Amino acid sequence: MKGNLPGKAVMADDNLQTEIDHLTSIVNATRLINSTLDLDELMEQIRKIAKDELNAEKATIFLGDEDKRELHSVYLEDTHLEIDLPFGSGIGGIVAETGKSLLIDDAQNDPRFYKGVDEISGYTTQTIVCAPMYNKEHKLIGVFQALNSKNGKFSENDRRFLEDLSIQAALAIENAFLYAEAKEKKKLEEDLDLARDIQKKLLPLSAPAINGYDIAGINIPAQAVGGDYFDFVNIDKKNLIFALGDVSGKGISAALLMASLQASFRAQSAGNVEISEMTSVLNNHICNSTTSSKYITFFSGILDIDKGAVRYCNAGHNPPLIIRKQGDVEKLNTGGIPLGFVPDFQYSEEIVDLDVGDLLVVYSDGVTETFDDKQNEFAEKNLTEILLNNLEHESKEIIENILDSLKEFSGDENFDDDVTLLIVKRTT
Repeated sequence: MKGNLPGKAVMADDNLQTEIDHLTSIVNATRLINSTLDLDELMEQIRKIAKDELNAEKATIFLGDEDKRELHSVYLEDTHLEIDLPFGSGIGGIVAETGKSLLIDDAQNDPRFYKGVDEISGYTTQTIVCAPMYNKEHKLIGVFQALNSKNGKFSENDRRFLEDLSIQAALAIENAFLYAEAKEKKKLEEDLDLARDIQKKLLPLSAPAINGYDIAGINIPAQAVGGDYFDFVNIDKKNLIFALGDVSGKGISAALLMASLQASFRAQSAGNVEISEMTSVLNNHICNSTTSSKYITFFSGILDIDKGAVRYCNAGHNPPLIIRKQGDVEKLNTGGIPLGFVPDFQYSEEIVDLDVGDLLVVYSDGVTETFDDKQNEFAEKNLTEILLNNLEHESKEIIENILDSLKEFSGDENFDDDVTLLIVKRTT
């Protein structure tokens, strides 16, 4: 027995050295993998490590989609190829299905091997080592495989190395995904900030100062950008045209349509226009600019400054309110359907007079459709009550009181929908 001890010692030393070499390789690989958060660079680094350490001809990474139960090749030697494998199909699909690595010594005679890729690429796969990649929550990130060992075939040590490398690769890939998502989110936020700044510049910076009138307006988007719009344009010294629109939906698509409306409204306001004819032109513009699923409720009016008369057209918008000094309330309904529903629609118009002390209040549905925690609606009734109680106040102060009431009613400083108000008060 004593004669066998040196041999056992040599074997133990060999095993220890193999283990040291294995750990050293994994540590070095981990250091290289963690040196970048760029996904493309990371994938190439992982593939290179596998090919070098396993002495393989090729290395391929598949990313997994557990919802669809599919693997998608994203990083291969043959960049022109795209491979999609259902879980359970082919070597990679079986590894994804079972969660266990595979060592294949003769792929061409293995019934589990899918030969379709070889037939397309002209490459002959002989040996394969393939391992699953899981994250910390044991969610499948993908499958990692090396092809054709230059040593003749892959060993159990090669399988073990790929398994350990796959653990580090999965963590690094997930980190790279999270980093890419964070970068994309930051870029999106920067784009939204820019869009918000642009949109603010499309809206009036201040209300027009006109003797005999107190005018104010405000727009508060629910998101970074919104679909509500209001505007004032001096046609000449005797006439002011004003408008308020509400694009269906919220966010970027609504903001883009709002910008298109603003450009068209400004262009139409430059000439002598009948308010109903202008609304028809805007309607055709919106019909040609978007699908029927998008529409705009729109109210516009021309104020005759000397007479105090307002010629208006209501295209499907919440009826604006005239609050008379004596306490009477009138609704402005005349007009037609929202913009964008039916091309060549003929709108109608009407004239109403503003007497001294009267308020004309135009608002978006974000005002009346604000809800409290019990899903009760603020509604037109509450808005009318606030207006009747604030007749003596300036337009800007009335708007501030409405906004304070909305926040108190909803219990929230932020609104769920765009809130826009426009008030014209005759003072003399």
